Amino acid sequence: MDLADGHSSWTDASLSDETGVPLYVQIRNLLRERIRLGEWAADEPMPTEEELVAHFGVSRTTVRQAMSDLANEGLVVRHAGRGTFARQPLMVVRMQQWHSLTTDIAQRGLRPSKTILSVGKLDAGAEIAHRASELAERDVLHIRSVRYADGAPIIVLDSYFPFELCGFLTQLELGDPGVSIERALADHGIELTRATGEISATLASADEAEHLDIVKGSPLVEIATKSYSADGRVVEYSRGVIVAERYPLALYSDWSVHDGDVTPLAHTRNEGSE
Repeated sequence: MDLADGHSSWTDASLSDETGVPLYVQIRNLLRERIRLGEWAADEPMPTEEELVAHFGVSRTTVRQAMSDLANEGLVVRHAGRGTFARQPLMVVRMQQWHSLTTDIAQRGLRPSKTILSVGKLDAGAEIAHRASELAERDVLHIRSVRYADGAPIIVLDSYFPFELCGFLTQLELGDPGVSIERALADHGIELTRATGEISATLASADEAEHLDIVKGSPLVEIATKSYSADGRVVEYSRGVIVAERYPLALYSDWSVHDGDVTPLAHTRNEGSE
């Protein structure tokens, strides 16, 4: 099936054995992206396990792990005798206000701090390509960090930048509280002008649980964002998993009336990568 917006079908996708990303993760990310693109209507069953096994040439166990992850994220629902169906997002929030993490934590009256876990150059590969296709088939800079509020770990953040554009970030002392990625980008003529994001529920992996000092499988809030430059280029893709009980998210909505119609102007307190 070809989508109306010009995107290809899931059957055009393939897996890679060279990225180091587990096959079930590649399938999960691919199907997650297709769900978000609206490839399957609410009453249209998704591919069966047999179809996925045959297309990708993997084991049934691999497919089941991928589908189980999607079910745990609330993105698919299984109906006995009918198949597996995609659950489409119920609401889109237009984000008018965008805070860096450091700024947002400080505005809450808390002391921000961070630990940089890793900084490195890598091939975008399947893990990123299915989340941010704009960064596919090129080298990316990956920065992984843990952010704290008053010393308590609240977010594990993975940020990805096109390396040829933002490789200079490797020369910065990113663990220094005074270093701002957004300011460094601006100093190099790269101004972030807008961002799009998705908020979803997820469960803590073993690695995330260790860094956040929680139990594996604990509920987390995931925020995945793409930040764009003035010329429309994706400068950053980030994924943060948040312990909401330590760092509540808030939604603020204003309402204005134009020509008798009520138009929602919703904005959220969301987090950038600083």
